[in-house]
Amino acid sequence: MHKLFFEVFPTLELPSGLQSLMSEVLVTKVSTNQAKDRLRIYLLSTRLIQKANIFLLERTVKDQLFPRNNLVVKIIEKFTLSGQYNPKKLLDVYKDSILEEFRAYSLLEYNLLRCAKIEFIQEHKMRLVMEESVIAMQKADEVVRILEKIVCERCGLDLTVQVEYEKPKESKYRKDSDLRI
Repeated sequence: MHKLFFEVFPTLELPSGLQSLMSEVLVTKVSTNQAKDRLRIYLLSTRLIQKANIFLLERTVKDQLFPRNNLVVKIIEKFTLSGQYNPKKLLDVYKDSILEEFRAYSLLEYNLLRCAKIEFIQEHKMRLVMEESVIAMQKADEVVRILEKIVCERCGLDLTVQVEYEKPKESKYRKDSDLRI
């Protein structure tokens, strides 16, 4: 049974912008592990919530409701977006949040995605062009997996990601160092 966020957390005090955003959000589930050191809160929203706000919400729940407990609060958000969204439009408005989530997960995958070129071949097919390197080839599957999980599972859109590699552009510094050698 779903309840509004503030029915589940009535005493939680949030900044005004976040408070109004969370007033429309549903809590679908709250769970903890056996050791009771991890709390998961599952949210359902009809509006996108930026990842920075989700991280702020996690910290606020932990600090206000469980200040003395050694507890990790994790919020798992899911969006039911209107028909106006397609993967390209979603990336236009949600890319910073996706990058922030990648940064929190791994700086390596974050930098690969940040530096990649993103093109849409078709409405639901994206081309991710990365600079050719051993690291990019090893980590590309993980980047694609996370990206598809965010867009498909969290946001409810269809997306297929195709990875391509391009030769690195020769930088002025590399050229100078080659000449010196």
